[in-house]
Amino acid sequence: MPNTFPKSEKLKSRKAIKSLFEGGIRIGKFPVQVFYLPGDTDEANGVKAGFSVSKRKVRSAVNRNRIKRLMREAYRLNKSGLLEITRDRGISLNVFWVYQATEEFNFTEIESKISFLINRLIEQLQEDEK
Repeated sequence: MPNTFPKSEKLKSRKAIKSLFEGGIRIGKFPVQVFYLPGDTDEANGVKAGFSVSKRKVRSAVNRNRIKRLMREAYRLNKSGLLEITRDRGISLNVFWVYQATEEFNFTEIESKISFLINRLIEQLQEDEK
């Protein structure tokens, strides 16, 4: 399976993002937090992901964009397990990743936190199915 992040997997709908924050489930591992909501995408068997860095926490646009790029890359490299479980169970999933820290972490730290959260997310989905 190729490690890509195509346009079809990007969460862009304002309506979907709003419902995700209002009724979604949140798990976190500093400096990253993830909101997820199963069964709310338009297409079946898909995962749609979005990324955000607060302007209040990270003032410089250059740094905000860099952090978002690092988060997208870490997600892209570690998402295969999440895609497999959604495909196997026939569910859809919206996820939104939020960076919380004021300082900038390096890629290895961000990747370790995102891979940890993806594993926790997989565990949560397996528990919900039981």
